[in-house]
Parts: sequence; C-alpha cells; structure tokens
Amino acid sequence: MHNKSKVTHVSLFLLMSTLIILVPFNSITFLNVKAQEYGAGSFDYDDDDTYSQYPTEVNKYECRTGPLEGFFVSSVEFCKHIKFDKVDKDRENITGTQGPPGPQGPPGPIGPQGPAGQQGIDGEDGAQGPPGANGAQGPPGIINAELCPAGTDLENVFVLNGTTAESCSITPTCEECFTENENLTPEQLEPINRVLAEMGLLTVSFFEEQINVNDLAALCTYLSLSSTEEDLRNSVFNLIATANSSFLDPSEIIEESVAEEIVQCILETLNNEV
Repeated sequence: MHNKSKVTHVSLFLLMSTLIILVPFNSITFLNVKAQEYGAGSFDYDDDDTYSQYPTEVNKYECRTGPLEGFFVSSVEFCKHIKFDKVDKDRENITGTQGPPGPQGPPGPIGPQGPAGQQGIDGEDGAQGPPGANGAQGPPGIINAELCPAGTDLENVFVLNGTTAESCSITPTCEECFTENENLTPEQLEPINRVLAEMGLLTVSFFEEQINVNDLAALCTYLSLSSTEEDLRNSVFNLIATANSSFLDPSEIIEESVAEEIVQCILETLNNEV
C-alpha cells in the first residue's frame, strides 16, 4: 500500500514536469504558425483578435510607428513587420461626418470709406405736391382812394381821393398826337414827315425867331411858341393839306376831323405842360 502511493506521486511529478516543458514550446509554435498565416509580413486586417482601436485584455500595446500606428496589438512585433496597406488606405480615406457650424464670430472693424461713385442720371420729376398753406394776411390797402371812371386811360384803376378825372388819363406828348392817333395810318403819317423835311425855316411871329422845322419834334416846338390857338390850328391844317395835295391819293387823304383831333390833342398837351 505504501509503495503504491509512492509510485503515484512519482507519476504526478513526471506529468507536471512534462506540461511545464511543453508550455513554452507550444507558445513558440503558436507564434510561428501565426507568422506563417500572416504570409511573411502580410496581415489579415479582418482578424479582430490581432488588433483593435482601443486597448483590450489581449491587445495591450499601442503602435507608435509603422502601418498599425495608433492601433492596439497583442505584441509589439506586429507594429514593425506587418503589411497593412488596406488599413492605411482605409484610414487615409475615412471622412467623418460634418460637425455642426460653429458660433457666429464677432463683427470685424468698419473699413475705410470708399471713393464716391459716378453721378447718376437725373430721375423723373416727382408728382405734384399738395398746395401749400395760405399765406399770412397782407397789410391793409390804401383806404383813401377812388376808382378812375370809364372812358379814361386808367379806367378801373384806383387813385388817391381828390384826384381830378384828368389824372386818370395819360396825356400824350405832342409828337404822340400824330404817331399814336388811331385814325392816322402809317401811310398817312409818312407824307407829313416828308412835308416837314422840305419845310425849312419858319418864323415865330410873337418872338420874331426862326426855327428849322424838319421833323415832328421841331414842329411841336414851333407850335408851343405860337401866340394863339388859332395860329396853332392853322399851322396843323396847312401841314395836313400840303400832305394831302402833294403825296396822297384822293382815297387816302387825311380827313378834316382827324386834323381836328390832332389839334385838340396838342392843345391839351400844351395846357398840361403850363
């Protein structure tokens, strides 16, 4: 019985020694087999047990260089000799999803003012604006006034009270008694001027002075020096008669009534000048 127990102990010892010897041998054989499976430096990147992106119980070593840089492997030998072209290519071509836009940055400083642009074309005229407000009340007008009567040159025009009716008429000059007479046409006035141009010197009896009467202005001076109204009338009638007989056709002669209008106009003018 004692000997049998001794044999059993010896057998267990030999079995344990054999196992201890075989363990290193099996590890070396496993690594060699793995190396052969990798194909002399090639690496099966589909073998998830060989590498990982995060440290695990098996893959504890992180490759710092080589094709598996950044991956965790079970042995640093894999970092040096493993061909990992597809993994590198996949890593290089991997594009992550676009992140959300960042926050709005602060506004930049205001830039300098640019040069003035070219003058634009004129726009169309705007619409007519509304009428403006009524102006302030003006000062009162002249109260002490009266209206010129009908038939005067200033008909319906206000003049100061006490003004005579003659002041409402604009008295013409002596020359205008001829040139502004509505009943004396330019064709009739022209012969009168021709007669005056040929008349020469006339003597004023009252002053015993001679005047060269060669136009209407000189005639008016002569008439203003006439001694009587009769002398003035005779001078005008003689002038018109000479123009009628010397230069005008019978159908164009100046009527006696027109000559009388001229005389009355000259008399009124001379009276106002006194």
